[in-house]
Amino acid sequence: MKLDRPTMSRLTAAAVEIERSWLGFSCPPLSERLRMSPWSLEERAAACARCGATSGPNASDGEGCAACRDHKLPWEHFVRLGEYEGVLGEIVRDIKFKRFRTLGLAIGQCLGDRLLTAFESASIDPQTVWIVPVPMSRRRFVERGVDHTACIARGASKSCGAAFARLLARSHGSTQLAVVPSDRSRNVSGVFRVRNRVVRRPHPRLIVVLDDVRTTGSTLAAACRAIRKSFPRQQVPLEGPIRIWSAAVAVASLSNSRGPGS
Repeated sequence: MKLDRPTMSRLTAAAVEIERSWLGFSCPPLSERLRMSPWSLEERAAACARCGATSGPNASDGEGCAACRDHKLPWEHFVRLGEYEGVLGEIVRDIKFKRFRTLGLAIGQCLGDRLLTAFESASIDPQTVWIVPVPMSRRRFVERGVDHTACIARGASKSCGAAFARLLARSHGSTQLAVVPSDRSRNVSGVFRVRNRVVRRPHPRLIVVLDDVRTTGSTLAAACRAIRKSFPRQQVPLEGPIRIWSAAVAVASLSNSRGPGS
């Protein structure tokens, strides 16, 4: 299935022109990059809907795939655009390391379209959903000059109709790229906390925790657990516990994890 090439609004076109003319950025917009690329949106059956790993047709079911079936996950469903390779990997790296915010919004809108399809399949009203980006520490934001995951999450929120919510905060520490995969769970243990002022808002029925890339899943898992701890079952006794999904632009294998990884 081919991905519909996104068209730019006047506001987005103006932002792109500012990036090119005033800021000296030369990144082509997403629609142009996709036209020059053979990449197409994968079929939903290409990935496990539980853990997000590439599984192939008929290799996963409602209980997951061979990689996750015997493991307890802190989320119940995973949505992605594809594998972390080729043009999709380049797009993620450009958003994160070259600060192309409009590109982040655009690829986020593509992920939001896929989320909306998943909501419709599960009979979920987008108005009852929060899109929550995996946050970076304040120090990391100062170092990089862009909160790339928030850009992606805002784009996803806009296209799927769910609310964007900065629910999580993060303490500073080593990036996941700086540690070996076996130590990544320990590296993010306890680094996330829920912002109390956001919790006071009317509760959603579903929270989608969104990151740019999922590698081992340690970062997303830590973020989901922090949310679950702050939204105990008894807070919404009449409607049941808040559900948690996860989403990422791309999923990387450990052998293909150059660039962003979590």
